[in-house]
Amino acid sequence: MTDPSPSSLPSSAAPSTPAPRAFALTLAAYGVAVVLIGGLTSAAAPPEANAATALIVTGAAAVLAFVLAALSAFAPPGRVISFVGIHAGLVLPVLLILGTAPRALSTLGASPDEAAEFAETDNSEHQDDGDRGYQAVGLGSVAVLSGFTVVALISHRPKPR
Repeated sequence: MTDPSPSSLPSSAAPSTPAPRAFALTLAAYGVAVVLIGGLTSAAAPPEANAATALIVTGAAAVLAFVLAALSAFAPPGRVISFVGIHAGLVLPVLLILGTAPRALSTLGASPDEAAEFAETDNSEHQDDGDRGYQAVGLGSVAVLSGFTVVALISHRPKPR
């Protein structure tokens, strides 16, 4: 009789990390990375900027990511609460993409038509909003990180039994 235990399987066939744990670790790492980006964005902001919003938004996203990671990892498999953790964990980075990518693009500048119109007008009365490059980089970083996280979470998503 053959032994079906994971130790008797070839090393390539033995699972290294169970799917719910890999999913939860990916989601928790995402939360840590989002907070780090928010902290760096806040630190790079000029003194007159409202840099606290970078910490508030990324901190709230990180708390949600940690809660959803805990739900997906520690809830009994097959229970509704674990499904909530898994599916809401997949939706969270998508929501951050939808919230940060358009804002990052608008922070980078106007559309080509608006830029041409602006170049043709008298700019002596134009007031500069200050350097907002830090904001575009922070928002863009969160959007790109969220995109990679969606792909990683889908690949680590626990399969229904």
